[in-house]
Amino acid sequence: MQDPYYPRDYYQSGAKTIPFDGDGSISAFRVAGGRCAFKQRYVLTERYVAERRAGRAVFGILKTPFSHHPCVRAVQDNTANTNVVVHAGRLLALSEQGPPYELDPNTMTTLGNTPFPGQLPKGAPYTAHPHVDPTTGELVGYGFFDVSIAIGNAFPFLLNYVKFKIDPQAETDQLDDPEVLVDVPCEFPRTDERFLMRKSRYTFMDCFDPAAVTDPALLYRGLNCLARYDHQRKKLEVMSPGPGCLVQEPCFSARGPDAAEGDGFLITLVDNVPRERNEIVIQDTRDFQTVVARVILPFRLRSAVHGNWVDAERIPATGPFIAPLPDLYTHPAAA
Repeated sequence: MQDPYYPRDYYQSGAKTIPFDGDGSISAFRVAGGRCAFKQRYVLTERYVAERRAGRAVFGILKTPFSHHPCVRAVQDNTANTNVVVHAGRLLALSEQGPPYELDPNTMTTLGNTPFPGQLPKGAPYTAHPHVDPTTGELVGYGFFDVSIAIGNAFPFLLNYVKFKIDPQAETDQLDDPEVLVDVPCEFPRTDERFLMRKSRYTFMDCFDPAAVTDPALLYRGLNCLARYDHQRKKLEVMSPGPGCLVQEPCFSARGPDAAEGDGFLITLVDNVPRERNEIVIQDTRDFQTVVARVILPFRLRSAVHGNWVDAERIPATGPFIAPLPDLYTHPAAA
């Protein structure tokens, strides 16, 4: 989200502002002992720190250096605002504009943008959507950027070539129509990531269900339901978290290390628009319509892009998630 102290108004008074211009901000929910703690921190990227020091917005349109203030030409333009993952005990904030930023997974203090020294070129971009190979435990991603600010003639003459593959041994020259799996608008598909890179049975996703809209004024407001598609049975199950609610990216947590594929819990951050607050909704996948827990956040968060569930065993114990309050007051022991 954008730094509220310095709105993104440097270039054309913010007329070209888009959500991807926002500064990276991480919302963390820690569940333990029947309680849920919440913490939110900005990622202290180079551009965020530069604007705080300048006391004003100095960056313009995302990845458009001509719209930035000249004083930040040497500053890495990386918002770290797209995704967040944990790997090798490191909390990484990601966006495609630059290398990952590392944060302490407990204090959420920004540690820098060189989490893998010697393995990534300094300042090189890295995907915001890496995945962990469930067999080897390796983080698989890529990073490449080979485009100059100006490419040749401003109005070049180009020829578009299209390659058609013709199979002379085919029995027909007709192409089969693609199979429609889900016939409603949907986004953020997720699977049981223990089965990545293999054929999977279940896909979890957000979707828009017009039948769940009770107020005609909210008809086209956004993704309002959670869904599970069973590829074997070719069946879609839909669950609405409540009237007027919008859903963010779902996360799957297996019931245990040996649980069957898709057997566990679906964890989703929900925007409760009518009540102006956010909620964590946890579903039991054995009954997709069952909400086993609902964590109420008594205020509203700005909608995020991507998120992930991480088991506590993968987070090193560097310190408490919520710092204990100092013992400022002493009272005599009760009789």
